[in-house]
Amino acid sequence: MSIYTIRTGATAMVESAFLSLATKLIRGSGVMDIYSASGDFSVSAGSGLAVNIAAGTAFLTATSGSTYPVIMDATQSNLAITSNSSGNPRISSIVLYANLATSANTAATNVCSIVSVDGTPAGSPTAPSSATIQSAIGASNPYTILANVTVNSGSSVPNTITDTRTTPLLRPTVPNVLTDTYASTTTFDVSTYNVHNLVLTGSPTLAVSNVTLNQPFFIRLIQDGSGNHTVTWFTTIKWGNGGSAPVLSTGGNKSDLFCFIMTSAGNYEGHVVDQAI
Repeated sequence: MSIYTIRTGATAMVESAFLSLATKLIRGSGVMDIYSASGDFSVSAGSGLAVNIAAGTAFLTATSGSTYPVIMDATQSNLAITSNSSGNPRISSIVLYANLATSANTAATNVCSIVSVDGTPAGSPTAPSSATIQSAIGASNPYTILANVTVNSGSSVPNTITDTRTTPLLRPTVPNVLTDTYASTTTFDVSTYNVHNLVLTGSPTLAVSNVTLNQPFFIRLIQDGSGNHTVTWFTTIKWGNGGSAPVLSTGGNKSDLFCFIMTSAGNYEGHVVDQAI
């Protein structure tokens, strides 16, 4: 029996073994840190009609299901964008992709690239379609779009850069449940546990930390024997049912279950799963 890992100088863990690990964790392409203007693979204006792309880490998932890790260790400066003299504005997508048909060099530095793919100029232009991008980078090659760049006709610089980075999609896991310790300000860390139970012995302020974009987490609030406790929710929750925060069940030992999804940095959807259980 052998147990394998990766260390400098080791050669036993081949590509297929490593990809098996990444694929079991991740099912969709994306960039690791998207929450700041200078985060992983962020796109900014370069010199002239060009853009700069920050260093970073990403994962690219192919149609076959295999997921490939990507590391760029320094900023790529002045990636050129095609000039536009059409008479209408145009949107070009900045695309990070892996060319799986390439025969890799010893460090695999010739497999992944960043390119600008042009859409069609129009009075109200749209970004290039997935078919246009796949045609440009090679059919079935995995990719993620880092930004869409609007270039007006005759412009010598990018007119608008729209960040389109997303985080990698994680494969669903079984619920990890934690019963949190009550505090006047109770913070739910969802990096490890995606279901949190809290017995209300008072009326706390609630907070969350280490939240992943588009990954749901659940909070169950349980009244103690005396009941009648309330909570102050963390900020920027968009609730259903007209947008008002739900009223907690106040009976002794009654519980309410809520689901939350972070739709963008610091912004949440709040959903009532069940109440007065």
